Amino acid sequence: MSMTLDQQKLLIQDTLKRGVIETFQEESQVLKFLPFLSINSNSYVYNREASLPGANFRNVNNSYTPAEGTVSNYTETLKIVGNETKIDRYLTKTQNTNDVKALQTQMLTKSLALDFDQKFFSGDNDSNSEEFDGLKNRLDSGQVIDGGGDELTLSEVDKLIDSVKGQ
Repeated sequence: MSMTLDQQKLLIQDTLKRGVIETFQEESQVLKFLPFLSINSNSYVYNREASLPGANFRNVNNSYTPAEGTVSNYTETLKIVGNETKIDRYLTKTQNTNDVKALQTQMLTKSLALDFDQKFFSGDNDSNSEEFDGLKNRLDSGQVIDGGGDELTLSEVDKLIDSVKGQ
């Protein structure tokens, strides 16, 4: 079962862990919307629609011509992102250790959230095998709309909205 950060936060009793989740929600414009799955391996296998079956019309007392869609199988290698904070012994002796740890953890979490968002869109596994491919590397030319300039116009936004399938 998948869970968003907001749902996960309700299950966490530890103040530090809850604070990390809240920081991710505040700082990442992507992570707060993504559902998370527990995966007990180092990769995730999924199918993606390759082609749809054709629709047919028929006359009375005739049958349909069978049609099948196809799917492509993909494997996503899981990647690890994180870091650790180390607090100088001097600070633990002269200041409130909890405040110092909370501040360092919050700053690290903010950094992770911002870096994740950047990699979500423009991550490149070819240039750095430790990171995942972002959307930029996953889209084919038929899925990309070129704005053509530095500034986004309302007509380009309308074109983008019109190109999205579904509601």
